[in-house]
Amino acid sequence: PSFGLNKKLQMPWKAGGFSDVVLNTFLLDIIVLDASKEVYWNCCKAVKLSPSSGQNRTMNYDHPDDSEYFHFELEEKGKGKIDGILLYSKQFDRTMIVELLLQLQS
Repeated sequence: PSFGLNKKLQMPWKAGGFSDVVLNTFLLDIIVLDASKEVYWNCCKAVKLSPSSGQNRTMNYDHPDDSEYFHFELEEKGKGKIDGILLYSKQFDRTMIVELLLQLQS
């Protein structure tokens, strides 16, 4: 099943007297532990979402007809890669993680 997040993803910013939001951007924070429970990979970065058709998704269940799909990817040489698909439903005003792949390098 999908994991739901409230609202459409955006990242607020403020510099000096200016402030705004960057749409379709979020802060990805992930910690991957090895077999001995030591930190193998710690990553915290702003990630930009790109529009996606959602056709290559591996899920086999339906989503609302008004869904907008977004793809994101993050890679750190020597550590790993994160690849994901999110959808935003206007009807429910929610963003949902529908696919998340984590590939680790040894």
